[in-house]
Amino acid sequence: MVCPITNAHRSYPWRVEVEPSPDNELKVVSYVETEDLRSISTRRGDYRVGSLDPVLFMSVRPILKILLDLQSSRA
Repeated sequence: MVCPITNAHRSYPWRVEVEPSPDNELKVVSYVETEDLRSISTRRGDYRVGSLDPVLFMSVRPILKILLDLQSSRA
């Protein structure tokens, strides 16, 4: 499962801003599109533009839980 990252800024509350750094290999300010979660072939996983550090990933997780309705306490 992946969330695409784009450099197109939209004022959506579910997008997470990512500043470029040598660690994440991004060249410009980018945005995690949590609303576009998708599964991809493992063959496509070989190519990667950048990556998120664990701290930033922790800010993506709660948004995914809300979008996927995984935090409700249903009986």
